[in-house]
Amino acid sequence: MWRFITPWLRLTSLILALAGWGICFASPPLPTVYLEGLQVESLTEPEHLYRVSLALRNPGKLPLRLRRFSYHLDLNGSRFCEAEIPLAFILKPYTIRRLTAVTSSDLFNIVGHFGKVMFNRDLPLQYSLEGSFQLVGEAREIPVSAEGQITIEYPRTPGIAPDPKPLKQQKTSDQSDQKQATPDHQ
Repeated sequence: MWRFITPWLRLTSLILALAGWGICFASPPLPTVYLEGLQVESLTEPEHLYRVSLALRNPGKLPLRLRRFSYHLDLNGSRFCEAEIPLAFILKPYTIRRLTAVTSSDLFNIVGHFGKVMFNRDLPLQYSLEGSFQLVGEAREIPVSAEGQITIEYPRTPGIAPDPKPLKQQKTSDQSDQKQATPDHQ
């Protein structure tokens, strides 16, 4: 009787072992990325500098040791900028980590979207973000992409600001009842 049961037990245990092995070494869920903000840093010629704020999300239960993130960003269908960010951190499970990078958009990229971006400052722009992560110890790259709408934040025009030093008046016998004049913000 054991002659007939033993092969079935061996086959069943082999199938269960292979299934367990596959579950243990299944690839973790891929990280996701999305664009949180785009802010103008400097509008000098021939490059414009922008602060790109990204959010990285680890949806899996395993930590991810990130080495590098390279991406390119398109606004309204035109290439806006591309960059490579060296990373040296571990993205813990079920967490979101924010990255901020200053990148440039050269004159040729600016001409491609000048009318779309510069004259419609308050209108949301369609963006397409494509990139890839490289993990520590792995040669392959994990592709990511995101699409959505974003509005570029421009710096406010500086107005006339009060002098930060308090204005002091000397007290004389004629000005004894005057108080020291200080700016309103102090």
